[in-house]
Amino acid sequence: MSDVHIGYQLTLAIPSAYTEGFSGRAFLMETEQISPNFRTALSVEAINENYLCSLDIFLGDVKVWSSSPLSQFYTREKCVLELTQYGDLRLKDQNERIGWRSGTSGQVGTNIGDIAVWEGASRERLAFRNFKVWDLGACTMTLQASLANEYTASVNRVMWSPGGTLFGMYC
Repeated sequence: MSDVHIGYQLTLAIPSAYTEGFSGRAFLMETEQISPNFRTALSVEAINENYLCSLDIFLGDVKVWSSSPLSQFYTREKCVLELTQYGDLRLKDQNERIGWRSGTSGQVGTNIGDIAVWEGASRERLAFRNFKVWDLGACTMTLQASLANEYTASVNRVMWSPGGTLFGMYC
């Protein structure tokens, strides 16, 4: 099960001396469906005497989306991916300088199960899916009241099933 929770950070170290052709990648999510599967990675690539830090999505081995065309973020010592307490994904460097953010702070789902992920800078909807809430009675009273009175809920923690087809959330 993949467990990406509030405050989660993934760090890629960068070589101290520039290395032409260097490419580093850490996969943090991967579906276990029959190939081609989706994977999400934190990536660092050596480009023109700099190191480009990006969040990338792959279908099999093919990169189908990257944060780098939206925000060219170069760093020297490390590339950090962080999920903030407000639900925003951010790429940061060693000095906490933010080079890219998803803009998804507080934008997670609705009371009928819709989930959308947006690119903050371009305001482009990257993904949308409707999920059925199977057993609302098993949810906390706070969540039930929130879903009855509001159309949105902020998720603090998500856990995926091994197959990547089911997930649970904590609000």
